[in-house]
Amino acid sequence: MVNKGTDRKDVISAFGRVMMSEKDLTRVKALVCEGAMYLMGFESASLFRSDEQDKDTNIDTDVIKRAIAQKRVAFDEDYLAVPLFFSEKEVGWVLLAKGVAVEIEEDLLNAFRINAGLALENAAYFKKELAARETAIKVLVQALEERDPYTKGHSVKVAKFSKFIAEKLDDTKIQQETTVDKEEFMEIIYLAGILHDVGKIGIREDILLKEGPLDSNEWLEMKLHPYSSKEIIGVGDERLESIAAIILHHHERYNGSGYPYGLKEKEIPLGSRVLAVADSYDAMTSNRAYRQAMPTEMALAEIMTLSSGSNLLYDKDVCEAFFNAVIARPHEFGIVNNGNELGTLVEQVYDNKNRLLTKGYITNLLEKTLNEIKNKSERTVSIILFSIDENMSEDNRFTLLQQIKGTLPKSVMVGNYSKDKYVILLPDERLKCAYIKAELIKENKYRIKDHDENEFGFRNIKDINFGIYEPLSSDKDRGLKPVDVFEKVESAYQKALETKKIIICRQ
Repeated sequence: MVNKGTDRKDVISAFGRVMMSEKDLTRVKALVCEGAMYLMGFESASLFRSDEQDKDTNIDTDVIKRAIAQKRVAFDEDYLAVPLFFSEKEVGWVLLAKGVAVEIEEDLLNAFRINAGLALENAAYFKKELAARETAIKVLVQALEERDPYTKGHSVKVAKFSKFIAEKLDDTKIQQETTVDKEEFMEIIYLAGILHDVGKIGIREDILLKEGPLDSNEWLEMKLHPYSSKEIIGVGDERLESIAAIILHHHERYNGSGYPYGLKEKEIPLGSRVLAVADSYDAMTSNRAYRQAMPTEMALAEIMTLSSGSNLLYDKDVCEAFFNAVIARPHEFGIVNNGNELGTLVEQVYDNKNRLLTKGYITNLLEKTLNEIKNKSERTVSIILFSIDENMSEDNRFTLLQQIKGTLPKSVMVGNYSKDKYVILLPDERLKCAYIKAELIKENKYRIKDHDENEFGFRNIKDINFGIYEPLSSDKDRGLKPVDVFEKVESAYQKALETKKIIICRQ
């Protein structure tokens, strides 16, 4: 607020300096009202720009019309209207109430009106310029999504998810970690979601649309897109700069394993941590050129996994807000309301103890795939069964299972089968691919430590025996059930135990 002891000429001078440096239209309007109340001796002020004429007020505007027509201050028994002009153009007016006008020199009043009119026009122009700039960037985003049909609509979904997560964040967290209130944070994070991948416009199409995994050079080029996004969005405006910072760091991970700078925990901007979860969820649940979409329940379980433990990828508070947003708007997140609570839904999918999928969920996925195979679909499926030494400690078993999961692509599903057995489901993969993956697991030199800090590897896993099965054409014709598949893969597994080799069931 203006200090009441300040000389009015000093107020006008200071007002002019502040106004010429301020670009935010809302803040300009607030400052004009504050200055007008001080100079005129009133307790209440409202500012209306010409393009907002009387749309938000029901008061009689005769006093305003007189002020505009006469290009000078006008008043009646209730109000005092101060018209604001810029180069003879009327740009708005200040309407004052609850007070008695004090005498003010005409030159001071005119200086106030000129400064206020210029500041309003400046801020309005800057707002239009920013809107045009944001529109141009959004056009680039649309052009990017036209290039890659798999990501069409991705930016809008990420923007919505991000906004829903931000809405559920604790107000104190936003206040402590940002310089804006929740409403503005939600607006900023929405725009960041819309624009987060715009830098991919510069990536070669053969990399962007590649159906297989990227090689090291291609991956390096792909990892440049946050920098490119930041450059496209540009600098010079506080809001765009904050959006650019969020986008630059949205591939950072809470444990420091992300890029481009390997930031960790609260070194990563809060908006980036929100965007990371929203972006990951939509990526998991969408088809890509190189893999099928993950079921929503499995994606929820994956995010729950990656936001727990000591080596988490996502901020726990952000993930809690994410799950609260999912509970509040299940359909927005692609979840059909089947009457189950979210916790129950995740429990049906995810075994928190081993961080693996449940056998029931693996069975449901297998049954769905087998039904598609029965209907002459081009789809196929392979399944691997393996065991871990029953004498291995729970901690070491857990560590080893996570290492095995890390060896496999995200599209491959690892789940519990029985007490010491585990199942790997490979959608759309043939026996040869399954065999290669089994060999890959067997040949990897995993290292875990026992309680005495002694390292050991696969010698504690029953020689890592694998039974593998894929439905044959004769099986497909009669329509297999999951129980039939499990019976056949169990048979292959038993032979693997006897021969100490990877066994493929061909019966």
